[in-house]
Amino acid sequence: MQLSAIVALGNPGLRYAATRHNAGVWLLESLMSGKGLNLKKHKSIAVEYSKSDEVLYLRSTDYMNNSGLGIAALLRYYKIDNEQVLVLHDELDLPAGTVRLKQAGGNGGHNGLKSLISHMQGQDFWRMRIGIGRPNQQQDVSSYVLGIPGLNEALQIRAALKAVAANFSHIEQGDAQAFMRVLHSLES
Repeated sequence: MQLSAIVALGNPGLRYAATRHNAGVWLLESLMSGKGLNLKKHKSIAVEYSKSDEVLYLRSTDYMNNSGLGIAALLRYYKIDNEQVLVLHDELDLPAGTVRLKQAGGNGGHNGLKSLISHMQGQDFWRMRIGIGRPNQQQDVSSYVLGIPGLNEALQIRAALKAVAANFSHIEQGDAQAFMRVLHSLES
Protein backbone atom coordinates (compact mmCIF):
# COMPACT_ATOMS: atom_id res chain seq x y z
CA MET A 1 0.00 0.00 0.00
CA GLN A 2 1.45 3.33 -1.11
CA LEU A 3 -0.46 6.03 0.76
CA SER A 4 -0.77 9.46 -0.89
CA ALA A 5 -4.14 10.68 0.39
CA ILE A 6 -6.36 10.15 3.43
CA VAL A 7 -10.01 11.08 2.87
CA ALA A 8 -12.58 11.36 5.67
CA LEU A 9 -16.27 10.95 4.95
CA GLY A 10 -18.73 12.90 7.04
CA ASN A 11 -21.22 15.74 7.06
CA PRO A 12 -20.15 19.36 7.62
CA GLY A 13 -21.10 21.68 10.44
CA LEU A 14 -21.71 21.57 14.18
CA ARG A 15 -25.11 19.91 13.74
CA TYR A 16 -23.44 16.70 12.51
CA ALA A 17 -20.03 16.85 14.22
CA ALA A 18 -20.89 14.36 16.98
CA THR A 19 -22.98 11.97 14.86
CA ARG A 20 -22.03 8.40 14.00
CA HIS A 21 -21.78 9.30 10.29
CA ASN A 22 -18.73 11.46 11.14
CA ALA A 23 -16.60 8.65 12.59
CA GLY A 24 -14.23 8.99 9.62
CA VAL A 25 -13.81 12.70 10.36
CA TRP A 26 -13.07 11.94 14.03
CA LEU A 27 -10.25 9.64 12.93
CA LEU A 28 -8.85 12.14 10.42
CA GLU A 29 -8.79 14.83 13.11
CA SER A 30 -6.98 12.46 15.47
CA LEU A 31 -4.37 11.55 12.86
CA MET A 32 -3.79 15.19 11.94
CA SER A 33 -3.57 16.46 15.52
CA GLY A 34 -0.76 13.94 16.12
CA LYS A 35 1.16 15.68 13.33
CA GLY A 36 0.19 19.23 14.30
CA LEU A 37 -1.81 19.70 11.07
CA ASN A 38 -5.02 21.66 10.51
CA LEU A 39 -7.42 21.60 7.60
CA LYS A 40 -7.92 24.71 5.51
CA LYS A 41 -10.73 25.46 3.07
CA HIS A 42 -9.96 25.20 -0.62
CA LYS A 43 -10.72 28.46 -2.41
CA SER A 44 -12.81 27.02 -5.25
CA ILE A 45 -14.02 23.49 -4.44
CA ALA A 46 -15.97 22.07 -1.50
CA VAL A 47 -13.10 20.48 0.44
CA GLU A 48 -10.87 21.16 3.41
CA TYR A 49 -7.32 19.85 3.11
CA SER A 50 -3.77 19.80 4.41
CA LYS A 51 -0.59 18.38 2.89
CA SER A 52 2.37 17.02 4.80
CA ASP A 53 5.06 14.41 4.24
CA GLU A 54 3.70 13.76 0.75
CA VAL A 55 0.29 12.79 2.15
CA LEU A 56 -2.81 14.81 1.37
CA TYR A 57 -5.45 14.91 4.14
CA LEU A 58 -8.91 15.94 3.05
CA ARG A 59 -12.62 15.98 3.73
CA SER A 60 -15.57 17.32 1.82
CA THR A 61 -17.35 20.43 3.05
CA ASP A 62 -20.41 19.24 1.16
CA TYR A 63 -22.93 16.75 2.51
CA MET A 64 -22.21 13.02 2.40
CA ASN A 65 -24.32 12.41 -0.74
CA ASN A 66 -22.20 14.90 -2.73
CA SER A 67 -18.83 14.39 -1.06
CA GLY A 68 -17.16 12.72 -4.04
CA LEU A 69 -17.23 15.71 -6.37
CA GLY A 70 -14.75 17.98 -4.58
CA ILE A 71 -12.64 15.12 -3.26
CA ALA A 72 -12.19 13.59 -6.72
CA ALA A 73 -11.32 16.99 -8.20
CA LEU A 74 -8.53 17.58 -5.67
CA LEU A 75 -7.18 14.03 -6.07
CA ARG A 76 -7.02 14.56 -9.86
CA TYR A 77 -5.27 17.92 -9.36
CA TYR A 78 -2.56 16.23 -7.26
CA LYS A 79 -2.45 13.26 -9.70
CA ILE A 80 -3.22 10.71 -6.99
CA ASP A 81 -4.38 7.30 -8.20
CA ASN A 82 -7.32 5.55 -6.52
CA GLU A 83 -5.02 2.79 -5.20
CA GLN A 84 -3.09 5.42 -3.22
CA VAL A 85 -6.19 6.71 -1.40
CA LEU A 86 -7.39 5.62 2.04
CA VAL A 87 -11.01 6.52 2.81
CA LEU A 88 -12.06 6.69 6.47
CA HIS A 89 -15.77 6.02 7.00
CA ASP A 90 -18.43 4.75 9.37
CA GLU A 91 -19.65 1.18 8.88
CA LEU A 92 -23.05 -0.17 9.95
CA ASP A 93 -22.04 -3.79 9.35
CA LEU A 94 -19.37 -3.76 12.06
CA PRO A 95 -19.97 -3.59 15.83
CA ALA A 96 -19.19 -0.26 17.46
CA GLY A 97 -15.46 0.08 18.00
CA THR A 98 -14.40 -2.50 15.40
CA VAL A 99 -12.07 -1.29 12.64
CA ARG A 100 -11.32 -3.09 9.39
CA LEU A 101 -9.09 -2.22 6.46
CA LYS A 102 -9.70 -3.40 2.93
CA GLN A 103 -9.02 -2.44 -0.63
CA ALA A 104 -11.82 -2.00 -3.15
CA GLY A 105 -15.38 -3.19 -2.87
CA GLY A 106 -18.87 -1.85 -3.39
CA ASN A 107 -20.62 0.98 -1.62
CA GLY A 108 -22.58 -1.16 0.86
CA GLY A 109 -25.42 1.37 0.74
CA HIS A 110 -23.14 4.14 2.09
CA ASN A 111 -24.01 7.37 0.28
CA GLY A 112 -20.54 8.86 0.73
CA LEU A 113 -18.95 5.80 -0.87
CA LYS A 114 -21.52 5.91 -3.69
CA SER A 115 -20.53 9.51 -4.41
CA LEU A 116 -16.80 8.76 -4.25
CA ILE A 117 -17.04 5.70 -6.50
CA SER A 118 -19.02 7.71 -9.04
CA HIS A 119 -16.70 10.74 -9.10
CA MET A 120 -13.43 8.83 -8.72
CA GLN A 121 -14.60 6.55 -11.55
CA GLY A 122 -13.58 3.44 -9.69
CA GLN A 123 -13.82 1.60 -6.41
CA ASP A 124 -10.26 0.32 -6.00
CA PHE A 125 -9.32 2.74 -3.22
CA TRP A 126 -8.54 1.55 0.31
CA ARG A 127 -11.18 1.81 3.02
CA MET A 128 -10.83 2.00 6.78
CA ARG A 129 -14.25 0.93 8.01
CA ILE A 130 -15.09 2.18 11.52
CA GLY A 131 -17.84 0.13 13.13
CA ILE A 132 -20.80 2.03 14.51
CA GLY A 133 -23.17 -0.95 14.89
CA ARG A 134 -26.71 -1.27 13.57
CA PRO A 135 -29.90 0.42 14.74
CA ASN A 136 -32.59 -1.55 16.51
CA GLN A 137 -35.65 -2.58 14.51
CA GLN A 138 -37.66 0.47 15.58
CA GLN A 139 -35.10 2.98 14.27
CA ASP A 140 -34.41 3.72 10.62
CA VAL A 141 -30.85 3.76 9.33
CA SER A 142 -30.80 7.46 8.47
CA SER A 143 -31.84 8.51 11.98
CA TYR A 144 -29.28 6.13 13.44
CA VAL A 145 -26.24 7.29 11.45
CA LEU A 146 -27.24 10.92 11.96
CA GLY A 147 -27.68 10.30 15.69
CA ILE A 148 -25.19 10.73 18.50
CA PRO A 149 -23.83 7.47 19.92
CA GLY A 150 -24.63 6.51 23.51
CA LEU A 151 -21.91 6.68 26.14
CA ASN A 152 -20.75 3.03 25.93
CA GLU A 153 -20.84 3.06 22.16
CA ALA A 154 -18.93 6.36 22.02
CA LEU A 155 -16.28 4.99 24.38
CA GLN A 156 -15.84 1.89 22.19
CA ILE A 157 -15.50 3.96 19.02
CA ARG A 158 -13.09 6.46 20.62
CA ALA A 159 -10.94 3.62 22.03
CA ALA A 160 -10.74 2.05 18.56
CA LEU A 161 -9.80 5.38 16.96
CA LYS A 162 -7.09 5.88 19.57
CA ALA A 163 -5.69 2.42 18.77
CA VAL A 164 -5.76 3.19 15.04
CA ALA A 165 -3.92 6.48 15.54
CA ALA A 166 -1.32 4.82 17.81
CA ASN A 167 -0.57 2.16 15.18
CA PHE A 168 -1.05 4.18 12.01
CA SER A 169 2.69 4.20 11.29
CA HIS A 170 2.23 0.67 9.86
CA ILE A 171 -0.11 2.12 7.22
CA GLU A 172 2.25 5.01 6.50
CA GLN A 173 5.05 2.48 5.96
CA GLY A 174 2.85 0.52 3.55
CA ASP A 175 2.34 -2.51 5.81
CA ALA A 176 -1.43 -3.00 5.93
CA GLN A 177 -1.03 -6.58 7.18
CA ALA A 178 0.99 -5.52 10.26
CA PHE A 179 -1.60 -2.84 11.01
CA MET A 180 -4.47 -5.32 10.94
CA ARG A 181 -2.55 -7.87 13.04
CA VAL A 182 -2.07 -5.24 15.75
CA LEU A 183 -5.73 -4.20 15.66
CA HIS A 184 -6.95 -7.81 15.82
CA SER A 185 -4.69 -8.49 18.80
CA LEU A 186 -6.13 -5.46 20.62
CA GLU A 187 -9.70 -6.70 20.00
CA SER A 188 -8.98 -10.13 21.49
